[in-house]
Parts: sequence; structure tokens; C-alpha cells
Amino acid sequence: MSTQQILGVVGGVVGAFFGYPQLGFVVGSLVGGLLTPGEKTEGPRVDDLKVQVSTYGAGIPILYGTERIGGNVVWSTDKIEIAETTGGKGGGPENTTYRYYVHMGIVLCETPRDGSIVSIVEIFQDGKLIYDARSGIPIGSALASSENPNAYFVLYQGHADQLPDPGEEAWMGGPGSVPAYRGVVRIRMNAIECPGGRVPQFSFVLSTSSSASVEKLQIATVPKVSNEGVFAYVGIDQTLHISERESAGVYKLYQTTVGSGYSKEGATITLPARGDACVPIIGMPVTDTAVCRPAGDYSGLVSDFYAHPKWLERIDMSTGVASHLLDYEGSDANHVFRSGTGLSVAYDSLDGYFAAATVEAVSGGNVYAANPIIFRDGVVTPVADAIPGGTTLPIAIYGGVLAVLNDRGGNYYVRKYSAETLALIEEIQGPSSVGAVDTVSSALRFDATGLFAWVYLSGGAALYSVSDAGWVLLCASANNAIGQKEVSRPTTFYNGGDSMIIGPSDQTDRAYDLIRFNAVSLNSVRVKDIIADQCERAGETRFDVSDIPDTDTLIGFKLQNPASARSNVDPLLTAYAAYIVDEDGLIKFKKYQDIVSEATIVYDELGQAEDGAEPADAMPLNRAQEIDLPRSVSVSYIEPAIDYQTAAEKEVRQITEAAEDLIVELPIATSSDHAKQVAAMILFAKWRAQNTRSFKTSRKYAFLSPGDGVTVEYPRGTFRLWRITSMTDTGALCEFNVEPGDAELYMQTAVGATGYVGQDVAPLAPPTELAIVDGPIMQDADNNAGLYAAMEGYAAGWPGAELRVGDTEAALEPVGTVNNEAVIGFTETALGDFSPNVVDEINLLTVNIGNGSLASITRDVLINGRSNVAVVGVNGRLEVIKFQRAGSLGAGRYILSGLLRGLRGTEWATGTHQVNDRFVLMGVEGTLRPNFDVGSLGQSKIYKAVTKGRRADGVATQTYANTGEGLRPFSPVDLRKSISSNNITLTWGRRSRMSDSVLTTGAIPLGESVERYDVAIYSDGAFATIKRVISAYGATAVYTSADQIADFGANQTTLFVRVYQLSDAVGRGHELQATI
Repeated sequence: MSTQQILGVVGGVVGAFFGYPQLGFVVGSLVGGLLTPGEKTEGPRVDDLKVQVSTYGAGIPILYGTERIGGNVVWSTDKIEIAETTGGKGGGPENTTYRYYVHMGIVLCETPRDGSIVSIVEIFQDGKLIYDARSGIPIGSALASSENPNAYFVLYQGHADQLPDPGEEAWMGGPGSVPAYRGVVRIRMNAIECPGGRVPQFSFVLSTSSSASVEKLQIATVPKVSNEGVFAYVGIDQTLHISERESAGVYKLYQTTVGSGYSKEGATITLPARGDACVPIIGMPVTDTAVCRPAGDYSGLVSDFYAHPKWLERIDMSTGVASHLLDYEGSDANHVFRSGTGLSVAYDSLDGYFAAATVEAVSGGNVYAANPIIFRDGVVTPVADAIPGGTTLPIAIYGGVLAVLNDRGGNYYVRKYSAETLALIEEIQGPSSVGAVDTVSSALRFDATGLFAWVYLSGGAALYSVSDAGWVLLCASANNAIGQKEVSRPTTFYNGGDSMIIGPSDQTDRAYDLIRFNAVSLNSVRVKDIIADQCERAGETRFDVSDIPDTDTLIGFKLQNPASARSNVDPLLTAYAAYIVDEDGLIKFKKYQDIVSEATIVYDELGQAEDGAEPADAMPLNRAQEIDLPRSVSVSYIEPAIDYQTAAEKEVRQITEAAEDLIVELPIATSSDHAKQVAAMILFAKWRAQNTRSFKTSRKYAFLSPGDGVTVEYPRGTFRLWRITSMTDTGALCEFNVEPGDAELYMQTAVGATGYVGQDVAPLAPPTELAIVDGPIMQDADNNAGLYAAMEGYAAGWPGAELRVGDTEAALEPVGTVNNEAVIGFTETALGDFSPNVVDEINLLTVNIGNGSLASITRDVLINGRSNVAVVGVNGRLEVIKFQRAGSLGAGRYILSGLLRGLRGTEWATGTHQVNDRFVLMGVEGTLRPNFDVGSLGQSKIYKAVTKGRRADGVATQTYANTGEGLRPFSPVDLRKSISSNNITLTWGRRSRMSDSVLTTGAIPLGESVERYDVAIYSDGAFATIKRVISAYGATAVYTSADQIADFGANQTTLFVRVYQLSDAVGRGHELQATI
């Protein structure tokens, strides 16, 4: 006697719910014998580990599609302690803090057997999403992801040619000291910070079924103004957009700082009259930018390309100050460069070299390339190697290597030269070029990440990585519109390894775009492919999955621990209503909904009995108790929309006396609709199985198998489709147990929950604008050798910033943080001169403060309060003012009126103002005053304002030498003279930088260690020649008759005098100048 029934699936998902033949039908059958090993194993579970562990003997997950994995730490350093000491200078307290880091390697999953690539889709640190490579994410998240993990995560695929990680070898003793970990996908994580000494928990969404796609996202737009040339310095989250406009021979540079969702107008720079248009200096940092202004000679632009000395000057875009770079006179066409926009200038941020190259069209239509020149510290050297004929313009230089983009013979070439020896290092041939015009519109970027070329091809613009190995295409559609760049004005672009940022030219498209050329698009996995792979892993080739449709797909399926193939495929059979039969020597996987009748059994063939036995009932009913059936079925599954966490869908029977609630774990990443349909299918199947029947027939139907459909006539005259659940062949009769064969039960159309929201990578906080104010102190508590540092964000959502100061960038130390913003802007009009001590109702001042706001105050508050105090100008000519009225013009622009001028001893600066002066609203909001040693005055220091939550290494620095203006005494006032016996006595009034005690004591504080003055006597009203300096220790000095005769030859009735109060720290203060 043989029995075919359900064996070994009591704990299995499908067997428990449906009771159908699944993986173990009979002892010794193909399914039971070949897919089910003898040892005890467990199949996948919904709560399989999602954070990394470090466990010996842990299973290596098998991944199909896209799922979240924690991984197993297989290599790690001890915690690396880094001490940071701050303070201790000038007698201040010294504070040492410790930070801890760790390097580690994590095995994530098995390398796919077909050799395909596993990609990282998302990375979570302590449950927070920190990296997202998916397509369709917000622009802020895309920019943050582009900056975040690439520097310290390395993914190894574990293929047969995988080599050991060099960092691990270095730590463990050299080559051969660590394995290559072939056969597993592994991530190497470098310098992971351990807050409080705790190693953070990481989890990763991986995919074996992803594909790279190109995605274009708009970052921000800039205004279009006619008659302008455009270039830019582009960074990952901050770009300086520069428009150059010429009117009546006057060139002006208009700045706009562009970032994610913001576009902030900056100061306008008016260029000197001489010279020609500007070009960008490729390689300059975004916030330390300078442009290069070329010309034929100092008298203006010349038409002769080969004659006259050429010169270049560097214009600092933060201050507008121009500094001369070089003079150069070429001897022939190989050793010259052209003034104007046909020039490319580059800067080596690592080694300090500059380079310049050009193109020039001469009569006859021929295009000649002038060899580049390299210069540093005033030494100018041309590259002697003759560049082959063609077009040369875009250049870049980094680490002492000059890269030149050359076009000849219909191909692009990159030629590399040593900046030190000028020798040609190599030439690397690239793709086919389009033409000379398109070549000069191309661009190079050269930095620590490598050399990249943005070039025009016949099909549009493309981005390449260029190395010794050749040109590697990164993106074939890196902005197809040629109008995005201006001919003969190469710009910079940003490349982050899997994305780039490119900006506009002077055409109609005025957008800055992030082009993600490795955005991950996730693809589904066919269920039949997973089943086939599991069969092959079990050593079984006699299987057939052709009845599982291609439309049965899932998002992800993870096998965390070793288990039998039978256990592994159980959840798939449940989720997709499939079953297995042993048929024709094959293991066949079939769908319940595809049931067909294999035979028709008429009523008279039912109720068969062996000889001598009583005839059996035709088709007896077996009915389960309602109380034993489920009231509801809840299916838990992996929901991709909520970061691959567990979600649940529930189906409830509305009217029933049953009390059981059935919970089903479905460890599959799928949709809520699918999970809902599975819940409905299981609930209906359980209730349908309440009524089963059995019957006996002759051995005529011995060919039938469990799972087959059979049409039975019962009662007489009624034919119905049934499914065989088990069958026993006694040798004389066949006994069948059956249940209704309703195919519609397995084709549910239920709709699951919606509105799931997962995490987005937190957008990078806006960068910080830093304004260094080296001016008079605003309160007595600031009486030190420091200066003011005002900070504000470039856009909304700014969380505050930390100021770091040091003698070198490597020695930067934090000196304080701010949580609120200052108000920083620039003037659009020049503030006119005016005398202090009365309210200036004549001059108006228009300022642009971007996102900030200003408010008006009353006249009483203007006179007696501390509101609306601002500095106007630049360091070296700052005036402190107060304003009563602030009239808004919209878009961050205000007209200020009702001004108090020359406050805090700055009356000397009232007539020094220009358009585009700095405007800073002074107060406690967003402002720090780092203190320094008096001995450091005059020495350059580096300042860096780091937005909270941002990496400090991505922030540009400012360099400034503190002049100690806050310690400089104010000028004396009210100079008078009296004459007695031809001796002239000079007296004056003393002013103080200190003021807090005036109202309480009536005395003006000295503010210095001792009261001292220098009185300089000049020869005439030109105040150029000093006749005598009289030292005084009080507010009076005597110019004796003898000294007058010695200095002038006669006693004087009119004196030309300057009086200075002296400071021990900075020497002379501001002068009182008078003719008396």
C-alpha cells in the first residue's frame, strides 16, 4: 500500500494553512528525498537580523532582489583614540577631549552565483538613513547622499579575482596576512566615529536586481540678464555663479551663491578700467574663488596676438581686490596666450602652481594652439613640448600635474605634463570629438578624486574619468544642451563619483542641475528563478518551474541562515499559492489557480468496496467545527516603503463565532496589496476547508496524484471540480480526500494600506556665511585682542555653526558656537559722508541682506538704545552706524534712513564708503568674539565656520590677519591751544573705548594701562613731513618756543597737528588732525 499525503510540513507556512501537498509527499519521493536534508534547520523569518553583529559561525545570507541586511563583522581594529586639546594659550584653561574611531569589515551576503553585481541602495546608521542611491528621491537627499559615504565605504563583490583589502593588510602585518573573502559581498568601513566609545550599528539595503539610471534634478535657478557672460565655481552643495556684464567699457562681476533650493545674491565687483573680460581660475575652491583678468598690455586690449607683454591679475571674489599674477611676453605662436575669453587658467590647490593656455583663430580659418605656461612665485615657464596641431583650451592642474585637453584628427586627447620638469608624462586618447568650438566649451576637473573630462560628442555632452587606463565613460547624457555652456569660456563642474553638477551659460536655460548617472532603479525578481536556484543548490536538476508565471515577482527575499531548500521556498509557495508534485520523474511547481480536471468520475463509480465489504457511502462529508477556524488572518511582511521594516495586513471574517486570530509571518519584501491578498486567500482557504469529502474508486484512477483536479458527479447529475489533498492506493481500491477546487480563491484583488512614509536622507544643512569684523568693540566685555565673527546660513533650516580658528588648517580649534543667525549683507549704494553727533537725514543707504530682515525703531530708541547697530564698509575702513528706519523693497532689500554716523570712534571712516561694502547688523545673535594673544596681532590666522551636522573638511577657509582694531584708542577731540611767552600749550579731550561706568561714576574710563599720547607737529597742511613728536602723559602738551625755533626757525602762530592716544597693545590709536 502506498500513501501520498502531507509529510514534514507541520511547521511550514503553506502546509499549516492549506494542508496541500507541498514539499514532502512520500518517503523516498523526489521532493522529500532530494530537497530535504536530514539535519534540523530553520527557514527564513520576518525578524531576521537587520543590524550588524559579530558572531562566529553565523550564516552567510543569500539575497534575491532587494532587502535590508545587517551583516556580520569579520574584521575590526581596536578603538582608535584621538585626543583633541583646546585652549591653554594666554593663560586660559586647557581642555582635552577624546574621540574614538574604528575600522571594520562586514560580510553582508553571498556573492551572486551568476557573477552579477550587488549594489548598495541605502545605508542606515543607528536606524537613521544616511545614504540613499535610489532614483526619484528629493534633491536635498540626493545632494546629501552624494557627499556622504563615498569617502569611507568600500564595497567588495567577492568575485574570483577579488584581492585582499590593502588597509586590512596594513593593519594586520602586510601582504598575505588577511583573506580576500571571495564568495561573499563585503563592505569595508574606514574611520567610523564611535560616539561615547560605542560602535554604531549599521544596516544596508542591498540589491542584486538593480540597474543604474540617469536622473536630472534641478538644484536652483539664477536670473537671466542680457549682455552677460557666465561662469561658475561648482561644489556639491554650494556654487558661486558669476555674471560678467560690460557697459560703456566698464566691466562688472555679479555674484549669486546657489545651493539646494536657494539662490542668494552677492556683492557686485566693478573692475578697473584697463584690460579685458574675466575667466574663471579652474581649481579654485567655491568659497575661496578668484577670477583671472587677462589683457594685452597695461594700456588696454591689443589686437596683435603675438606682440606686447601679456599680464594676468587675480580678482578675489570675496573682497574684489585685484592682485597682479604675472607679466609674460611670448616669442612665437607656441609661447603666448591670448587675452580675452579664449583663455583657460587653472590653479593647483595642492602645490600652488598656476597654468594658462589659449586658442587663437588666425587668417585663413586655421586654429592654432598656444602651448600652456606654468607659473608659481613669479617664475613663468612655458611647456616646451610642442602640442600637436588642433584645438587646445581646457586645462586643469593638481598635485604638480598639468592636464591639457587637446582635439586633433577627430579625437579628444588628454596630455599630462609635470609642473616641475615640464616633461610630457603621457597622452591618453579619448572618444571622437565634434569640432574646435565644442572643444573650447568643454571642461576638465582635476582634484584628489581624479581627473574628469566633460566633453561634447556627436550625441551630446558626456562625462569621462581619465586615467592611465584610458577614458572611462561615466555618463553618456551629462547635459545634452550645448546652450548650457558658453563657447570659449570653460567653466568648472562638480563630480562626485556617481553624480555631477553643471550650470548654465548665457543661453536661456538658467538652472544648476544635479545629474545622477548612477541612480539606482530597483527591479523585481521572478519567483521561479529563486525556486530554480534553490533546487540547483540542493543538487537537484530534475525540476520544472515553467508553470510559475513570469508575472509572479517579489521585491526582495533574504535567506539569513542555512536551511533546507524545502524550508527556504516554503514562504514563496504560501505567498504565490503554488504547490509541488512529483510527476513524470520531475519535481513540478504549479499554481493552485491553474487547476484543471485530470479525470471525470461519475456517481456510479463512487462508493467502491473490496470483495465481501459493505459498500461505502458515495462521498461522505467531513466538517470541522467553526470554533476551530480563524476569525482573522494577519500577514506580516517586509514593507519597502518604510525602510524594509515589518508591516502587517489583516483580513477579518465579519460574521462568525470563531475566536481565533491567525498570524502568518511572510519574510518577503513585497507590496501591501500583495500582503492583503495573501491574508484574504489564507482566510478564505481555511474556511473553504471546513467542508471536505472523501470517496473510494477502483484502481482505474490510480494515475491521479495529490494536487490534481478531478471532476466528480455528486450528487447524481451534479458535476463539480475538486482538488485531491491526499490519496491511498490499497492495491484493490483508491481512496481520495478532496476539497473544493475553486480557482477564483487564489486570484484575490484586495487593496492594502497606503500612505507609508520612509526616511529620507536629511538634506545637508545650509552652509554658513562668515563675516570677520575687525572693528571697535561694542561692549566693555569685549576689551581684548579678539575680533567679531558674524555667521548666518545661506538658506532656511540653518541649525547654527561652530567657528574654528588656527594658524594652519590642520591646527584649527573650535572657539565657540552660535545657534541664531546674524544679519549679513552688502550695500547697493555708497553711503555718503556726514558729520557725526546729529542724525543724518540726508543720506540713504540701500542694503541687500538676502534672507534676513530689518525693522524700524523710534527716535528715542535710536538715541538711547542698543538696537539697529551695524557696521558698514570693509576691514580697514569700517564705520559703525545706527539706523531708525528700514523700508523694505522686497527680496531682502532695504532702504535705511535716520542714521547716527561715526559711532564708536569711527567718524574717520564716514567718507570712505563704496558700493558693495559689507553690511553686518551687530548684536549677540549669531556673533562670536574669539580672543587671541596680543602677540598674535598682525599674524594671519585661518577661520572656518562649520554648519552643525556638516563635515568640516568640506568647508572653505578664510585667512585674515587681526589688526587689533578693537584695542585701538579712539581719536582725541576738541584740540585747543594757548600761547604764553611764545610757548604753545595744546590741550584736548580724551575719549575711551570703554563706556559702561560713565553713567554710574560720571568718570570716563581710561581703557589703557597708562594714559600716554603722541603729538606730531607737521611742516604744513599736507601733513607729510613731521617736524617733531611730543610725548605726553596727560591731555596736554607744551611746544616750547625753543623747539619751535629749532624746527621752523621762528615761533609759530599756526600749527599742523596730529594727536594720538597710545595703547600698549597696538601703539597709536586713531588721530585727531587739526590746523590750529
